[in-house]
Amino acid sequence: MREADIVEVMASSAELPFNALDSSVRRSTHVWTATVDGRACLIFGVVPFSILGGMGIPWLLGTDEIALISRPFIKECKNYVGKMNKAYPSLANAVHAENQLSIRWLKWLGFSIHPAQKIGLNGELFHPFEKRLK
Repeated sequence: MREADIVEVMASSAELPFNALDSSVRRSTHVWTATVDGRACLIFGVVPFSILGGMGIPWLLGTDEIALISRPFIKECKNYVGKMNKAYPSLANAVHAENQLSIRWLKWLGFSIHPAQKIGLNGELFHPFEKRLK
């Protein structure tokens, strides 16, 4: 798992990173994995916020090998966000304030990034983000 993802999981959750990944996969209604030569580069999906529907929590965890698929991933990722938005008209989560690469990527995908708030386990700063289906 990428160092930035490990730091973010540890700052936001009492779970170990691989337990958080397992939990996210099990709770998701949509999950995708990108691989190179049978090795996972990234896993991402969306978890329903509640059984009432309408809002989903998108997530993505990657490995350092994500660089091997960066061009095809960038080309396709807006399509996958569209699939998530079709299932959940409102998408929302929070990104670690130190994860500048992910913040830029989320902005490029059309997510609104809100001011950082202390929502981590140890008072870590996270930016809530959201995207609503238009």
